[in-house]
Amino acid sequence: MPESLSETYYRLNYKKKGLGRLFPITMFICAATLLPIWLDYSKDNFQWLVFLACSATLFVAVTPNYYEGLERQVHYGAAVVCCVSAILWTMLSGTWFIPIINFALALGYMVMYNRKKQIVFLIEIATLFSVYISMLLQ
Repeated sequence: MPESLSETYYRLNYKKKGLGRLFPITMFICAATLLPIWLDYSKDNFQWLVFLACSATLFVAVTPNYYEGLERQVHYGAAVVCCVSAILWTMLSGTWFIPIINFALALGYMVMYNRKKQIVFLIEIATLFSVYISMLLQ
């Protein structure tokens, strides 16, 4: 299990000889295809959070080499903005209980299986699940 979703860039690059470029492509496609659907499910006064989360994901996609230089700050900053925006959207759109349940499950998994190194990965997955489940419940 990677320490974060972004670590898959390095794992694919080193283990699979150059397949790291699949990470930014996948992140870009996910953000670009999610944006119009997410906007349809969003109330007008919360659509700015959708734009913020998806645009932050695009910044994460274009800075996959986060171990070096300026890309590190851009990548980490964009990842935080994306997660916070997505969680705020789920909570403000009426499905506030979904992130609470997902984060409780992630925390339980981390404690039960001693996955402290993967806390960022578990937060990212809990955030993604929260958005998708919230959209299904709208």
